[in-house]
Amino acid sequence: MIVNKATAKYQKLGKEGIKGFEWPDSRSDIARIQESTEMFRNLSIEEAFAHAYRDEMNKTTISRLREISGKNECRSLKPGDVIELQVKDITKKGVIFEQNAYKETIISTINLYQYPTFRNFLPKEPLRCKVMSLDVNKIYVDPFQPLIDDFIKEIQNTIDNQANINKPIVTRITDLQHMRSGYIGNIRVPAISDLCGKDMYMQAFIPGSQITLNIADDFTKWDGKDVDTFITNLSIRPGTTDVTVACSAKEYLRFLGNLNIIQLFKDYCEGNKAWKEAQEKVHEGNITGICNTRSKTGVFVEIPSMGITGMVPVHPEVINTYKPGPVKVKITGFDELMKFNKEVDQMQHVEPWKIENDVLKRINVKCVLEFVK
Repeated sequence: MIVNKATAKYQKLGKEGIKGFEWPDSRSDIARIQESTEMFRNLSIEEAFAHAYRDEMNKTTISRLREISGKNECRSLKPGDVIELQVKDITKKGVIFEQNAYKETIISTINLYQYPTFRNFLPKEPLRCKVMSLDVNKIYVDPFQPLIDDFIKEIQNTIDNQANINKPIVTRITDLQHMRSGYIGNIRVPAISDLCGKDMYMQAFIPGSQITLNIADDFTKWDGKDVDTFITNLSIRPGTTDVTVACSAKEYLRFLGNLNIIQLFKDYCEGNKAWKEAQEKVHEGNITGICNTRSKTGVFVEIPSMGITGMVPVHPEVINTYKPGPVKVKITGFDELMKFNKEVDQMQHVEPWKIENDVLKRINVKCVLEFVK
């Protein structure tokens, strides 16, 4: 009797006191639960809530429900999805997430306890995690993979724009090791390293031909060294998240050399004090090859300290007497690219360099050198 009176009271309150609310008519509580379950089976949390109560929810409630039902609806999760998860606790055994919106247990593939930042401080903001796999009553997520994906995307967007004259994008390769066809090392991933308080790396590869500006003769001297490079390509092993980037120290050294040439050429055109001092300076160089054509004969010399290669004009009769090896040289001037202009019927100088959107595209001048005994 008491139950019937309470039910009658709530039915009356529902019809008269709460606008739009109607207590479900069912034979029993079990029947009511079965009917509600069937009714809301294919609805999201937000849809079920609105359907059950039919009231005017405020914007905060709607926003929160959409966040739960839209981002974290477990029935729609699949490998590759990125979701936001709030960390409840981090222990030696693993990470405990707030998972009210999930019936499955969420498991981190990485134990964040091993990293100083996570071990000492719980994240206040939700972590972006990538769903890696699904199992019976289990969802496996990786809290670092979204940051790696962002890093890879940044690399892909900047591969062609690393030669920025104002802020070049330089990649530091650490702990370089010599292998048969080149060198392998590691690239620090800034976002993950800064987040977890411990340096995290991706594998990198530098072909032997790209370790220096010209052909190298001592391949072991870079072992264990840090090398600055530009990234030239990246690859992801099919079916895995393993990422390897291909790098070139040669391209980065060439960029630095081109910047030196630009400054030297400016000084040369102005005939200022800096140019006069540059003419007097003696540089340690290496002969890397010869040029012997109808129009030009000379010896190519690399100046490693400046990252540039210039040519010493020599007589054709003695061109074959020069062999690879160390030499001393001075910079005496510049060889500028010339093209025939049909409109004026004459040869004209081409612009010394081309810069588009702060990215150095091309250098059209080369240093002219002379040997110093």
